Formats: sequence, C-alpha cells, structure tokens
Amino acid sequence: MAIVNLTQAAHMAGISRVTLNEHIKKGKISKTEDATGNKGIDTAELMRVYGSLVNNPAKEGSKAEQPLHSSLQQEIATLRQELKAAHDLLDEKENHIATLKQMNLLLAEKIPVPTPPQPEPTPELLMQLEPRVTPEPTPRPESRRGLWSRIFSRGYVKEREGL
Repeated sequence: MAIVNLTQAAHMAGISRVTLNEHIKKGKISKTEDATGNKGIDTAELMRVYGSLVNNPAKEGSKAEQPLHSSLQQEIATLRQELKAAHDLLDEKENHIATLKQMNLLLAEKIPVPTPPQPEPTPELLMQLEPRVTPEPTPRPESRRGLWSRIFSRGYVKEREGL
C-alpha cells in the first residue's frame, strides 16, 4: 500500500496530528520509510489500527470534500435565516413594549389618583402616638442563700475576721 505523511494519515484516520503522534510514541501504530527516505505511515497500518479510512490522499480536495462543503453552506444559510427571523421577532417585541409604555404614560396623565382622606386625631389615636412611660422596676427582695454559699462566700470570711 501507499505511504503517506503524518498530516495526511491523521486526516485519513479522522484524528488530529497530536493524537497520531501520541499513538506512534505509545507504539500503537508504527512509522515506516519509503524508497526515497521519506518517513510516513503505511495506509495498511492505518487501516489495521483505525479501521476504514476517510478518503484517499490522491483525491484530497476534490469531490469527497465538495458534498461536505455544500452541506455546510446550506446549514449556514439556514442558520442565517433563523437568526434574521429571531432578530425581526425581537424588534417587534421591543416596538410593542415601547407602545405599551407610551399608553401607560397617557393613562397615568388622564386618570387622577385620589389621595386617601386623613383621619382627624382622636384622643385614642393621640394616646397611641404618645410615648408610653414604663414604671421603674420594683427591687426584688434578697433571696435566701444556701448553707454552702454562706460558708464559702467572701462575706462569711469578713464576718469571721470581724469576730
């Protein structure tokens, strides 16, 4: 079979050149040399490792790429039409929003907004608004202390020293 360079081999296998070089370094695929001393990969070796090949390097850039190229062009044209339709729809929505805003402003100017009546202050309302005075807390009577707290408190020591 024919020997092709690394770029052509990667293209035929449908992988990148970096991946092909990694496979060569790992020993998954081997490089060969043709009669003129050019290094490359035999197409039989490519078929052994990667299965069927994408295209023949002799026909590169010819009929095999044209259907792919024309299908991409058709897809690009379809996407451009969809994008234009989306832009038109967006413009319609923006115009509708602007119209609604204008109508809202016109309605706001025509309809007077009534103010709620203010209630007259009543004695109950005045009592609610005045700050309340809280009575001062009454002092709590001293609670009885337990036996141990009387024995070990500082007051007991002072009483004892005073005796």
